[in-house]
Order: sequence, then structure tokens, then C-alpha cells
Amino acid sequence: MKKILSFLSLILSFSLLFAQTIEVKPENPTADDSITITFHADRGNLALNNYEGNVYIHTGVIIGTADEPSGWRYVQGDWGKDDKRTLMKKIAPNTYQIGYNIRRFYKFDKDEPFLQIGCVFRDAQGIRVAKQVGDKDIFYPEMQIYPNGKLEVADGRDGQDIGSFLNIKAIPNGLLIEGSRKSIQLTYFTDEIIGVSFDPNREEPAAYSIAVTGVPHTWTNVIDKSVPNATIIRWGNNRYAISIKHSPMRLTYYKDGKTLATDELGFFQDKGEGIAGVRMFLDSDERVYGAGSRAINIDRRGQRLYLYNTASFGYTQGESRLNLSIPFIQSSKNYGIFFDNPRNGYFDICKTTDNILEYGVKDSALIYYMIFGDNAAKITENYAYLTGHQAVPPMWALGYIQSRFGYKTQQEAEEVVNKTLEAGFPLEATLLDLYWFGDLAQMGNMAFDTLKFPHPDSMIKKFHDKGVKTILISETYFTKTSKYYHELDSLGFFAKTDSGATAVIPDFWAGSAALMDIFRYDAQAWFWKKYAHLWKTYQIDGWWCDSGEPENHPKRLKHKAGSAEEVHNLYPMYWAKMLNENHKRDFGNTRLFNLARSGYAGVQRFNIFPWSGDVSRSWASFRAQTGIMLGAGACGIGYMHSDIGGFTGGPLDEELYFRWMQMGAFSPIMRAHGSGLPAEPIYFSAKTQDLVKTAIQLRYRLLPYNYTLTWENHTKGLPLARPMYFYCTDSIAENIDDQYFWGESLIVAPIFEKGILSRNVYLPKGKWFDFHGFSKFDGGKMITVPVFEDKLPIFVKAGAFLPTMQDVNHTSRYKADTLMMNYFPDISTPNTSYTLYTDNGQTPDSEEDGAAALLQFQGKNTAEKIEITLTPKGTYAEMPTQRSFLWGINNIASAPLSITVGKQKLAVVTGAVENDPTKAYYNEQTQQLIFFMPWSYTASPKVVKTVIKISGKGMLK
Repeated sequence: MKKILSFLSLILSFSLLFAQTIEVKPENPTADDSITITFHADRGNLALNNYEGNVYIHTGVIIGTADEPSGWRYVQGDWGKDDKRTLMKKIAPNTYQIGYNIRRFYKFDKDEPFLQIGCVFRDAQGIRVAKQVGDKDIFYPEMQIYPNGKLEVADGRDGQDIGSFLNIKAIPNGLLIEGSRKSIQLTYFTDEIIGVSFDPNREEPAAYSIAVTGVPHTWTNVIDKSVPNATIIRWGNNRYAISIKHSPMRLTYYKDGKTLATDELGFFQDKGEGIAGVRMFLDSDERVYGAGSRAINIDRRGQRLYLYNTASFGYTQGESRLNLSIPFIQSSKNYGIFFDNPRNGYFDICKTTDNILEYGVKDSALIYYMIFGDNAAKITENYAYLTGHQAVPPMWALGYIQSRFGYKTQQEAEEVVNKTLEAGFPLEATLLDLYWFGDLAQMGNMAFDTLKFPHPDSMIKKFHDKGVKTILISETYFTKTSKYYHELDSLGFFAKTDSGATAVIPDFWAGSAALMDIFRYDAQAWFWKKYAHLWKTYQIDGWWCDSGEPENHPKRLKHKAGSAEEVHNLYPMYWAKMLNENHKRDFGNTRLFNLARSGYAGVQRFNIFPWSGDVSRSWASFRAQTGIMLGAGACGIGYMHSDIGGFTGGPLDEELYFRWMQMGAFSPIMRAHGSGLPAEPIYFSAKTQDLVKTAIQLRYRLLPYNYTLTWENHTKGLPLARPMYFYCTDSIAENIDDQYFWGESLIVAPIFEKGILSRNVYLPKGKWFDFHGFSKFDGGKMITVPVFEDKLPIFVKAGAFLPTMQDVNHTSRYKADTLMMNYFPDISTPNTSYTLYTDNGQTPDSEEDGAAALLQFQGKNTAEKIEITLTPKGTYAEMPTQRSFLWGINNIASAPLSITVGKQKLAVVTGAVENDPTKAYYNEQTQQLIFFMPWSYTASPKVVKTVIKISGKGMLK
């Protein structure tokens, strides 16, 4: 009987979890009704279950028609504060109430149709946030709402195709394929990049693109009309082909005789819904990746994804709409498709119809680019060739950075910086959030609040003297109470209404505000003067461009470049472009650092360092960060990272914090940030501080390797963090997103579960070494490894060269004069190479201007012989001509019989390692050979190589 009661209790607990979290009286209210909301804290996600403190509602309304809503509007609740207006009355254990008149409480106009109330519930600090099960926001009444408007119900199955094939005409750089209804234009860029365009509103398609910087070339092709009912176009020594089926006209793409992609409906136009798009077949086992940053499974198959940059406050795992959506996808069949249209669109990836990929966009020109490659990494390289490369960042950007929401006074900012340094933490930069210019009501001031920051010049100089950079937040929203609002209003620099008046956004979270029309060049010029003044006056080191989606962008707004919906995704791109181009012109001797969270395809070439938005503070949200980082990286966004520790909600969890920090050490940018709770490690326990220091110190030791990754991103477009499917195509690896390649040589496996003692790690085919202990593993399978508090599971690929350095507490101390070069030879990898990149860490365009140095390492080995060749190229003014390498050669099964470094023969000895360049030290227990190598290099037309030769019977196994 006891067991039965326990089972019934379990059923009851689940029924409570899924019971209605709120009750509203009267039911289905109108906008003019007064309502009572009852919240049950013992239902939903249970974040406030049995909580004894004050509970507040945080709420907004959904305004508009059911198929064209505007998202949360007129939000009420001062987050993280004791807001008496939203305080709920406790009427019973776990039961709270609040009453108000809908229209008067939210303050929206009578001409705005009311659809729903959206709400969450919080404690005073905003740490505990109650939502539905699965951390979903609560909405009432329940009704079908289409947040993405008509696109959400759009379906190309009844669209009109472009008709039958008529003819082919040669045009500059391509071909015009005429159809009975519309025409298609093919444009040649490289053998592996072909543009395909169609305009439903013109006879011949337009070929303009703001994203594409690649230059079309003359296409030497062969047209073979011998196939019945089809025309075949071949190029690239017949490796690539397009087959054009005549009636109805459909395209099929081939590589090496294998079908990669084929049209189902192909280009279509649905005039009823105002949608144009493309429909293609997918194989039943074909995986699809990319589409920007999404907190969902890395394989996008089965998803309908919307291409409209969206700020999702407090999101967690499962959120598919985030701040940076890119209309580029990759297939596991080694092709990619970039649909180049910045307007509101969608991907339907086998969601509506099995094995059908559909892309749709509001009626406008369609341009897509078929991008081929032998693997996913090459496809990303080709995409970057098409849309542009990011410059190498300032070296300090690879160090530890911290901030919080926010430092409210100069005294507080200085105190945190000083305590961080005194506690022994490296610190490269501090970010000043909103309060540097005043309270929220002063958003847009673009000037220090001298009451709270009385001596900013002195503060920033003190920071610089300590090696700490200063980064300022800025927004393009200007509250009506801010310093420059009336000036910008009179100049006409804000987005407008249909009548041409400034469009006021009454429910912006910082107060009633207007949005700068960033598409106006005169507005840009005004804005840049403010940035330039701050840069010159206070020696600012970087910018933080917040809310750039734009976060609150009503569709009624009009910009010089078009309506809000038409230009929404382009808005942050123009902001980033303005900063990048003006910075290069006026401060071209420094590298730009722009922390921005939104953009469009190609935004990487404007040197943004995006973060993943306002993530909630939870293990599920932490788990989502690898997928976000990898999805963005596959789309050319190489520096996606997160607010380490989580931005909002959730209780203090020290284990979550140090595990997030450990992953942050292997993220493109390592930056702690948060609200409500301490974000800086100095406010955590001594144990957590020690663990965080260990993680940060490891990041600094890897500076030579990490800085070379930034060069690889600059030259090839490869992200720093790379998905497993980049380098292995087996069915297991293709869907893994809880581990990743850091560069090409390391695999990192973060810890995403609290208190676990072991985790599974997948190692691709080949041999792998434990980064921490150099034990060797066979790949091609999943292994189980123990989990330790002070480190993550990390593995090194056999054959890898891994440069590290001695412990330092600042990036400026990396001079490349003393390096530790770890080499992992194995008989399974007889030939490997690696190129190390160095420059002075500050000068822009170093490699292009001849102010950088490359050092190539070539490794050749057999069981009895290892040969390493060092080949230098280039130099720069600060480069040390005398350098010292401490070599660690791993996987040496027996002591070598002979070692020569250049002309120097080394004696092989055992025992403690000493700084003696005439000896090599062998450790039988660790199977490691260690020796010092002094090395000199001066610029010379003649390349001087250095060869290291190691030989011995049965050395490698």
C-alpha cells in the first residue's frame, strides 16, 4: 500500500507541475477590464516554491493582430528592485495575487488591439524567476499567436514555380536561364561558389548584395544538350555540374558525379501570402547545420527557424530565436547554401514536409549561393571568402575580461578592479555598463555622469597603469529625458512614423525613447563624433554596442532605408560598419574591439565580438552555449561567446560558476558578466577563486596557440571553436554539440551537469592524448573519462604541435621569446605541420603590412626516427631575434640513441631537467623527451631552416 501511495504522490506531483500556473478573473478579459491574477508558486518551474520573501510580477502585453503581433510590449516591473507597483499579495502558502486595470496598468493606446498578457514572477533581486515548466514565459489567455506574422503560416507547396526552360544566354560572369514565367541568373565566383538569383517582380533578377564582397569571375563552362529534357552545365575540370530539367524547370547540383542537392519546387512565388522562396529535397539521413546562434540541437533538421534577430531575455536551452540569425546553412553532404536576403524570412527544415528544405522571405529578390567543399570546414572557408574576413583582434582581447550590470560609481568600478588584481587574477579589461552616463533615464547621453564618475580621465589612467583597458556601453536608443534627444529630434535623425514625425517608443525598457536612424549618413556622422570624442579625451579602448537587434523595433517605424521589418536585420550591421570604417579612418593605428550581439551575414568583416545575449543563470542555459557558439561559428561569426556565469535569474551556484569559467577559458572571448548576483570571481569562495584562477592561467599559457587561431580566422574564416562535424563525418560525431574542437588540435569537453564524477567524450578516428597527463587513446569511439573539479577533459590530436608559454598575468607579457613547444608524434601520423603566428598584438593589418612573423613546424616520423623542421617567414619591429624553445616530445616509448638540433648534438640523460642546451632529458615514466633549443632569427631574403633529428629503436609505437 505504501508503494501505491508513493506512486500516486508521484503522479500528483507531476500533475501539479503541469497544472495552470496562473488564474485570471474574469476569464478572457478585454483591454478595458480590471483583472485579478493568481499565481501558484508550487506549479510551473517551481523557482519560487515555498519561497518566503516578496514576490513580484514582471509582465507585458502582446499587441496587434494574431498574425502580426509585436512581442512583449509595455513591460511593467523594475527588474531586480523592490517595485511596489508590481508587488503581489500573499493570500495562502505558495499563492499570490495582484489586481489592476489592463489598459491603465500597461498604458497602451486604444488603437492597439490587445491579445495576451505575458508574465513571469520573481523575487526582489530577480534571482528566482518563476515560469512555466521548461522555463517558458507564461501567457494568458491561451490562443494561437504567430510571433513571426504571416511567415509562420507560409508554405511554398502551393506556390507558383518559374515555369519551363526556354533558353540560356551568356551574360558577364555567368548565364541567364530563361523560363516561361521567370528567369534565373547563374553567377560564377569560384569553382566552389555559384550564385543563383531570381526576382519575382522583374523579368531579369537583380544581383546586388550588401553581404557579399567576393568578386564574380568569367565562367568557362561546357554546355551539353545531349541529355533528353535537360541541359547540363559543367565546370572545374568536370568536377562540378548543374543539370537543368526542362519541364518543369528544376536544378540539380553535382560534384564528382554525385548528387548534392536538387529542387523540389525550386524557386517559387506565393502572391497570396506575399512570400517568395526555394524548395529543395533533402536525403532522409541528411543533417543541416548553421542558421546563426540558436539554443537548440546543432542539427537543425525538424526545425522551423525564423531569420529575424530577436532579444530573448533570460532564455535557456530550447530557444530558437536569438540575437544573431544568419541565412546560411550547411549540409552533411558537403555543400552549403547562403540565402542572401536580410528581410524577415524563415527556414523550414523538414518541419512541415518530410525531407523538404524550404526557405521563404517576404516578396523580394532571391539570391542564393551554392557553396561546395570537401568538408564542412572548407565550406565555412568558402563562405568567408564570399562574405569577408575578420581582422586579427588586439591581443588583450584574448585575456580575461569582466563586467557586471553595472558599476554605478567611479568608486565602485575602481574598487572592483583593484580587488581583482590584488587577489591575483589577471585582468585585461573592464566594461562599464549603463551607469557610466547616468541612470536609465539618461540613455543616449554619450558622456560621463560627472556626479557618479567625477574623474573618468583619472580612473581610466589608473586602469591603464595597471594594464586594464576600459570599454564603454552605448545604445542607439535615446530616452526623451536624455541630453541629446531634442537635438536629434530637431535634426530628424530618429526613425519616423508614416507622417514623418519622430516615432516615439513609449514602452522601451529604459523609458519612453526614440531610435536613431542608423541608415542616415548624417546621423552616423553625428554619432561618430561622440565616439571619437570619448576615444580621444579618455583613451577608451573599445565599445559595447547593446540592444542592436534592435531590441524594441515596432513595425510601424520607418527608416531611410525602408520599413522596420525590411531593414531590421541590417540595422546592427550598419552600426558595426559605421564604427569599423570611422575607427579605421581616424584611429587606424589601433585595432577595433566592438562587443556587439547582433548582425547580418558578413558582419564579421566589421570586427564584432558578439555575445549570446541575456542568458539565464542555470545549467540548462550553460549547456546551450556550445550549440550557440558552434552554430554562429559555422556561419563565419568566429568570436561568439557568453556572459560567463549567466546574466539573469537563478540562485548563486558556485559549481555552475566555475564550470562556466572553465569553458570560458576555451571560448573566443573570456568575459564574466551578470546581474543580481556577483559576476566577478573575487566575490566567490576561496575554493571557487582557486578553480577560476587555474582556468584563467591555462588560457594565458595557451596564448601562442590561441593567437594563432585568430590568424586562422582572419585568413581562412575558420572559427576558434569548431564543431565536431568539421573534421569527422561519422554518424556519431555529426550530432555532437556538448564538446568541440578548439582549433584543429584540441577537443574540449565542458562539464554541463552538477556533481557528476564522469562523462562521455567522443574521440574521432585516430590517436588522441590526454592534455593533462599525455595518456594515449584510440579514437573512433566514445570513451568515459573521470571528471575533476580543477580541469576539463581535453584531448590533443596525434601529430599535433601545441605551443604554450610560461605563466603570465597579462597578455602584454607575451613576447614570443620563450615558448614551450609540445609535440605529439605517433606512427599513425607520419607527416604533420603547424604554423605559429606572431605580431606585436596591436598594429592593424599586421600580416598584410609585413609586420608579422610565421614559423612553420613540419613533423615527419617513423617508429625509429623523428624529424622536425622549423621554417621562419617574416618579421616585425618588436620581434625578439633571440628566442628559446623548451621542447616536450611526447609518446617516446624508449630513450633515443641520437638527437641533433641543427648542428648541435645533444646527450640523452635522465633526471631533473636543467636549462642546458647540450642535453636532452628523457622520462621513462611519462614517456617524454625534454630539451632546450636556443634559436636566432634575423630577417633575410634567404630562408634559414632548422632541423631537429631524433632517432632510436622502437621510439614510437
